[in-house]
Amino acid sequence: MLTNSYIHIPQIGSITEHKIWKSGIKEWDSFDERKLNLSESRKQHIKKFVGLSIEALEKQNHRFFSSLLSPNQHWRCLPDFKKIAYLDIETTGLESVGINLPTIVGIDGCPPCA
Repeated sequence: MLTNSYIHIPQIGSITEHKIWKSGIKEWDSFDERKLNLSESRKQHIKKFVGLSIEALEKQNHRFFSSLLSPNQHWRCLPDFKKIAYLDIETTGLESVGINLPTIVGIDGCPPCA
């Protein structure tokens, strides 16, 4: 999933990410800036971050991606990291001060780290 993503690259949004996919570049390993109909500087910018992304993933550097992805896009990283835990906090949901109390906290890990 993550190796198909370009939205974590600064100044690349979903429109440009779709343009990259439509040009036939579906994964970082097949990145070829010659296929892109973008300015030379944008092509080089993307190429640089693809290289940095490959290196960060090889090193399992989750901070690289979490610092670049908006929180609603963090799901893209889930299948590519070996150690991960999911945290779920349930509350009473009451909005009065002092009444909104946690009722349960759950942590679940993926099979390799459980």
